[in-house]
Amino acid sequence: MKHTAADRKVFDEYDVLHRWYQQVKPKIDRHEALEREIRALFVDGTQFPATEPIRAEGTHCYIDLTPRKEMRRITSLSAAFAALKKAMGLGPLIDALTITFKLLDRWVSEADQAEYVVKEPTGPRTIEVVAKTAISARTAA
Repeated sequence: MKHTAADRKVFDEYDVLHRWYQQVKPKIDRHEALEREIRALFVDGTQFPATEPIRAEGTHCYIDLTPRKEMRRITSLSAAFAALKKAMGLGPLIDALTITFKLLDRWVSEADQAEYVVKEPTGPRTIEVVAKTAISARTAA
């Protein structure tokens, strides 16, 4: 397949960014690990009330943490299911639910799934960057 100049420009830009990302990924991973470590220092709700901001002091900087964000969680799945069933009806509720393959695989055999589960090559492709000089060296050998 022949690609346009615009396509080649996209491929080359991806190559540059991919190589840059490979160099900085360890720093990104470390940054995320440090964020988890910092948050873990301030979980005690008695010492650090969830509604209050926090300022931590390093040698060279301050670290400010906002008050905890409010998040919702369902405390009774059966009560939520019953309320939705009453409001929507069972058919529309079932259509709206997401059944995971992890759940399905745990409780239903692959043979029984065959009547309503299909496996097709519709997932994403993996992108790999290969330098042209490496290709030339391989084909010359």
